[in-house]
Amino acid sequence: MTAKHQMTMLTPAVSWRDGLPCGNGALCASVYGNISPETIQFNHDSLWYEATQSPLPDVSDTLAEARRLALAGRFAEANRQMTEALSERGFVSGLPILHPAFDLKIVMHQKQGFAAYRRTLDFETGQATVTWKDGDVDKRRDFFISHTDDVAVLRIQSGDRSVDAGFQLCEHNLSDSVQMDGVPKTPPLEFKSEVRGDKLVLRVNGSMGGEYGAVLRTVCGAGERRFARELSWTEQLSSLNVMWNLPIESHETEKIVGAAEIVAIVGVYVNTDDPEREIEALCRRLDALPADYDTLFERHAVVHREKFLRCEFVLGDVAAKDAAEAAPAPNEMLLLEAYQGVAPLKLVERMFDMGRYLLIACSTGDCLPPTLQGTWNGDYYPPWNSFYVHNENTQMYYWQALAGSLPEVTGAMFGYFEDRIADYRENARKLFGCRGIFIPLTAAADTGLIRDGQPHVLHFIGVAPLDCTTFLRLLPVHAGRSLPTGPSRSVHAGGRPVL
Repeated sequence: MTAKHQMTMLTPAVSWRDGLPCGNGALCASVYGNISPETIQFNHDSLWYEATQSPLPDVSDTLAEARRLALAGRFAEANRQMTEALSERGFVSGLPILHPAFDLKIVMHQKQGFAAYRRTLDFETGQATVTWKDGDVDKRRDFFISHTDDVAVLRIQSGDRSVDAGFQLCEHNLSDSVQMDGVPKTPPLEFKSEVRGDKLVLRVNGSMGGEYGAVLRTVCGAGERRFARELSWTEQLSSLNVMWNLPIESHETEKIVGAAEIVAIVGVYVNTDDPEREIEALCRRLDALPADYDTLFERHAVVHREKFLRCEFVLGDVAAKDAAEAAPAPNEMLLLEAYQGVAPLKLVERMFDMGRYLLIACSTGDCLPPTLQGTWNGDYYPPWNSFYVHNENTQMYYWQALAGSLPEVTGAMFGYFEDRIADYRENARKLFGCRGIFIPLTAAADTGLIRDGQPHVLHFIGVAPLDCTTFLRLLPVHAGRSLPTGPSRSVHAGGRPVL
């Protein structure tokens, strides 16, 4: 790991927002960096819940009246006309919520007080590393989500070559299940864990698309492995279960002692009505992967590194920076300096690198585009449901795409729009009685149909009704070549940048 493109911190995360973000497009995770218990919180871009499935009625006959009211200067009435018509004809607004998938909890008991703590994110490779000392013994955890194998991979090492660790796949912390009005609410998800041979399996119901879950495979060499059912290692073991009247869950737990090192591989399945088939296939896929961390890491890193190193952003004296890279300043130090009035150039460089890194991590390959907060979300009821907002927000996600030599990451966004053209046509027909397409201001992953009947959504003209052919011509190309937007899909050769 080189120090040039890194972000190092001296303290662990307090919440998922402070975690080290990792991802391969669809699958993302936030690494808290606690010594014990550690939390690695997972998200998948296809996991949403609590949508209101309401057919879109045809209210195009009200457009003439809305125009008449507006031309008469009765703007408030005109503004409400279509919204009230939708409601009168049975339409109920309700956008779904991008929800946390699950946590991987790791327990590593200290023998002595810890020292020399660091957590680091390597932008060049997408690897998150946590290091500390247990007395005089060096401890280290490395983690990444593979672009090539579509799994999350963790390695735990100890300077004395004796690693003891416990693992649990479980629900994310319920302290993050608070509605926008501040009232706690139990999320509509049911978590069950089981042991299958040498693997932990987590199965979850309550998401919109069907069952989802995860399988954990560990490799511990001569270490001793055992399984036991224990109370959930989430935060609900505090007083939260009493205050919020929450049940205390229990989950299967894997404990390993005396291993020279531990390699853990997590695979995820989503949105299935045949979970047995998916679990069996995922177990076979995990078994087929090499048990060597370095092998898995290098074939992932070569893909990630090529994308990240296409662009270099340097401010100030290059020679002086090269001499200082051996010991880059931790984020906390740079922020304290910025609080005095002038942001250090290294902080500005790091922010630029972070933006490009996040695009690679959450908008690569066959995935959905990032939401308001990327594909990282630990809140069961996040602000604005963490849905899509197709105004300047959509543009802002991708501001660094072309400037940062990452044109292919826009494929997720354009693939999203292309796949929903039929829904956008239905919006235009039923709202305005016209041809072409209407892209809603607020939207989610499962449909392009209007799900929010508020006036500011229905009348928003930032994404105006467009003729479909015109829209498809506005797809991007870079250096005269078409960009991939998903399997077996290519961008119209006549496209041009519109970001």
